[in-house]
Amino acid sequence: MNTTDQFGSSVMKTSKKRTSRIKKTIHVIAEYFYPVTSGMEVNMLETYKNLVQNGWDVIVHTTNSTHIEKGVLRTFERINGIKINRYGSKTYRYLPFIFKIKLNRGDTIALHGNDIFPFFYFYFFAIVSKLFGKKHFYLFFTPHGLYDQVTGNEASLKVKAKKLIDFKFGSFLINKAVNGVRAVSEWERNVLIEAGINSTKTKAITNGIEDEAFADLQKLASKEVKGKIKRIGKYIIQIGRIQTYKNYEVVIRSLKLLPEDVNFLVVGLDYSKSYREKLDDLITDLKLESRVHIISNLNKVDKYYAINKSQLMVHMSKLEGFCNAVHEGISQGLVCIVSNTTALPYLIKDGVNGYCLAPNDFKAVAEKIKFVLKNKNSTKILEMEKRNKDFAAGHSWQNVAQEVEDFYSERMATAFNQ
Repeated sequence: MNTTDQFGSSVMKTSKKRTSRIKKTIHVIAEYFYPVTSGMEVNMLETYKNLVQNGWDVIVHTTNSTHIEKGVLRTFERINGIKINRYGSKTYRYLPFIFKIKLNRGDTIALHGNDIFPFFYFYFFAIVSKLFGKKHFYLFFTPHGLYDQVTGNEASLKVKAKKLIDFKFGSFLINKAVNGVRAVSEWERNVLIEAGINSTKTKAITNGIEDEAFADLQKLASKEVKGKIKRIGKYIIQIGRIQTYKNYEVVIRSLKLLPEDVNFLVVGLDYSKSYREKLDDLITDLKLESRVHIISNLNKVDKYYAINKSQLMVHMSKLEGFCNAVHEGISQGLVCIVSNTTALPYLIKDGVNGYCLAPNDFKAVAEKIKFVLKNKNSTKILEMEKRNKDFAAGHSWQNVAQEVEDFYSERMATAFNQ
């Protein structure tokens, strides 16, 4: 059940209805999974570990790679009750023909991401099975914001071609094959409907907040991270993979226009060597080596500690299907300055719980940062911070997982009548 909060956004409440504890099997198909910890992988881990606790048998089929290293993960593993089968990257592309899935009546396949292959094979398999009256399994799709990857003229020809395939052939297959489509934001749901996907099959269920966000961070954070944070001093923060579309250079340029005691802390892994080199060159050119700090591999508690001690969060990304990082900033009561693109304005309401600005306007970003810092103790900013903490309180992953489970169950109830 959803209610509407003061931002006009959906707030989840724990459903009183619980699915039976009888085991149901769900096969999760995704290119990457934990220990990869970007937004999509965190979503899957937190959702499905809760479904395991609710009695589901969850098997993840994924690659043995991370975003930056291939073939480095174990072939078989069990994490939080989730069984994980990993394959080589090439093998994964032809998954339906290679891996041995024994689908019993009532089993579920859940596709996460938006890979043309192997997803199209699953769509074809579902459609053909349906035509011959043999489709006795369920198929769900969660694109995690990847159904519309084009960001203006900067998008590559490959990405534009993929969008054309998705919005034409892909949408047709999805409508014919899947039982339900979960969007992670209202923005993404609108994109899917615009692409021609059946609106009655889609539902927006946002991401959750990890339990660590509400822990005693001062007590549990490591001495090492506490020391790093103390040495940095006053800082603003951005969380996320170091990749081109995250647009870190805008915040770095804005830093040059801010008082010299303000630093910029980036928490994220390098996903693009060339982009990291570009950022390093920019930092050097602007003589900001002592004011930009990039760290990675923080555990959950240390990550939230770093967020909690920040003055505010800045996130000028050009593409977000939901944005876990900003959600995490909200959980710590930070005022968030974000770009006015894709799903970010659905999470941050301009002037209500943060500010939305043009993604490349570093001068406007600098002015807004100055405003927030100058008015840190004003009624307006304090009310924003409280509003964000209150908003995050109802967004546990347990609540999110229950809503996902309810959605799956509702769509299953009508599946074979479609």
